[in-house]
Amino acid sequence: MRTILALCLLASTALAQPAPKAAPTKAAPAGKTTVKWYGHAAFEVDLPSGKTILIDPWITNPSNPTGKDDVKSVKADLILVTHGHFDHVGDAVEIAKRTKAHLVATFDLGNALVGSMGFPKNQYGFDTGGNV
Repeated sequence: MRTILALCLLASTALAQPAPKAAPTKAAPAGKTTVKWYGHAAFEVDLPSGKTILIDPWITNPSNPTGKDDVKSVKADLILVTHGHFDHVGDAVEIAKRTKAHLVATFDLGNALVGSMGFPKNQYGFDTGGNV
């Protein structure tokens, strides 16, 4: 649970930057954050800014009867993967390739997803930001 909270905090910080002008995206209603559960450990968090975070995106899990359709249409700006079990990594690679979402994961897990599972390399990396 601490890992999920830490990843959400990290992702919220990354998404706090003003977005460049682009086509409107689906936003949470009237300044509210909404959370959708896809079954098992898969969640979608829609932020008032219009950004979408997926957490452990195994969208096609057996608890989600519409998973095969959902995985083709789910939106994502960030994909958070808490650990490397198949039921948490799930559909992350497929979704990332379609949406261009960036990966938030531990260093070793991120490298494994890029090196072994085909997660797009340019959508993963650590950026410390700021000046030293």
